[in-house]
Amino acid sequence: MKINPKIFKAYDIRGKEGQDLTSEFAKRLGEAYIHWLKSKIGKNKPPHLMHFFLHPIEYLRCRCGGKPNVVVGFDAREMSPVLAKSLAEGIVGAGGDVLWSGLNSTPMFYFAINQAETDGGFMVTASHNPKGDNGFKVCLARAVPVGLGYGLEEIQKLVEGDEDFSANERGQMKEKDFLIDYVNFFQKNVGDINLGDKKIVFDCANGATGPIMEKIIPLFKLNAEKLFFEPNENFPNHDPNPLKPGALEKLSAKIKEVGAEMGVAFDADGDRVFFVKKDGSLVGADDIAIIFSRYFLNKKKDENIVLDLRMSRGVSEEIQENGGRAIESRVGHAFIKHTMRENNAVFGAELSGHYYFRDFFFVDGAIFAALLFLKIISESGKTIDELTQGLRSWEKSDEMNFKVENAPALIEKAKEEFKDGKQKEIDGLSVDYSDWWFNLRASNTESLIRLVVEAKNKELLDEKVGDLTNFILGV
Repeated sequence: MKINPKIFKAYDIRGKEGQDLTSEFAKRLGEAYIHWLKSKIGKNKPPHLMHFFLHPIEYLRCRCGGKPNVVVGFDAREMSPVLAKSLAEGIVGAGGDVLWSGLNSTPMFYFAINQAETDGGFMVTASHNPKGDNGFKVCLARAVPVGLGYGLEEIQKLVEGDEDFSANERGQMKEKDFLIDYVNFFQKNVGDINLGDKKIVFDCANGATGPIMEKIIPLFKLNAEKLFFEPNENFPNHDPNPLKPGALEKLSAKIKEVGAEMGVAFDADGDRVFFVKKDGSLVGADDIAIIFSRYFLNKKKDENIVLDLRMSRGVSEEIQENGGRAIESRVGHAFIKHTMRENNAVFGAELSGHYYFRDFFFVDGAIFAALLFLKIISESGKTIDELTQGLRSWEKSDEMNFKVENAPALIEKAKEEFKDGKQKEIDGLSVDYSDWWFNLRASNTESLIRLVVEAKNKELLDEKVGDLTNFILGV
C-alpha cells in the first residue's frame, strides 16, 4: 500500500485526516498489526507458570494459541470513530478480536488494556494537535507502547507491502464501557481528598476528559467550577494544546472571577495536565516534578525517578538530596515508559506536562496526576502558591524552536563548537558545564531544532541563550 512514510513518528502515527489517514489506511494498519502481533504474543510476556496467577487470561491465550485480543478506543475528533471502525474491521478480518471501548481519554484507554488483560490496543487520537489532524497510538499488553525501535517500523513495512493478511477464521468484536471501573480505580488508588471549601476550576478543552471528570468531581466531593466539559471536535473555546499562546486565558480569567484556589487544565486526549495559580500563572513542569518526587521519596527512599533530559537540574538535585535516583530519558512518552519499566521507577516526568506513575501501570495519566496533586495540597495544609514557592535555584529558558534544513549537520557542528563541555547524546546533544547546560535536539514531527538552556543565574542564562541563538542562526 502506498502511504506517506512521514506519518510514522518516533512514538506514534500522526497525519492529516482524509489525506494521510483514510479508512483504507486504518483497515490496512489493523490487518498489519494483527499479523505482527501474532508473531509477538508470548515473546513480550513472561513464560513462567507464575504468570498464570498474575495474568491468567494472557497466559492461557498465549499457551492455547487463541486469537489476539485488542482494545480499540478513540478521542473526540470528528473522524476518530470512523478511523476506529475501519481499524477494527482490519483487525477482525486478520483474525483478531476487538474490545471496542468507544470514546476514551488516552489514559482511560491504557487502563482498559490493563483491566481487560488484552494483548494490545489502538487509541485513535492526535493528542493535542489541532483540528484536522489525527493519529494512532499503538500498544502491546499492559499498555507497553510500540514506537520506532520497539516494533512500529516493522508494522510500517507490513502496511507498505502487498501481502494479504486475511485470516481463515475472522475475529469478533465486543463492546465494553470502562468508565465506572476507571472512576472506581481512582477512588481506590488515590484515596480521600479534603480541600474544604477551596474551589478548583477544571478546563477539559472540549476533549475526552469531560465525561470522566463529571463522575470524578462528585465522587471526590470537589468544589469545582467546570469549563468546556462537552466533547467537541471543533475545539471551539481554545487550542487543544494548553501550552499554545492564549490557551489558558479563559481558565485564568475564571480562577480570578470565582476566587478559586487554582486551576487544572487537560489537553484534548487527557494525557497531559497543567496547574495554574490564583494569579493566572502556570506552574512549570519542573516544579510539579519536584513536588511529586518529594511526595514519593517521603514515602520510601531509594526509589528511581525518570526525567526527560530537558528537565531542570534542580529536579535531579532535589531527588538525590531526598535519597532517590534520577534517571534521564529521551523525550517522548514511548521512551519514558520503557525507561520507567526497565528501572521500576515510581514516577516519571516530562517538560511537556506528561506525568507517569508506577501505580498507574507505568503510563501517563492526567487525571491521576491531578487528583494526586490535589491530595498533596490537602495533606500539606498549604496553598498552591506556598507549595511551589522557591523550589529551584536554577534559571531556565523555555524550549525554543528554530527552523532548519539539516538538523543532524547542525548538531555535529555544535559538538565541535562546545567540545570543552561534558557531552551526552541520549536525545540530540546535551552539553554540561559547571554552572550551565543546554540540550539541542531535532523535532520528531517538524523541520525544527529545539533548544533548552539552563544556568545558575539569570544573567548567565541570557548570555548563553544569546550565544547559542547566534550559533544556530549563523550555521
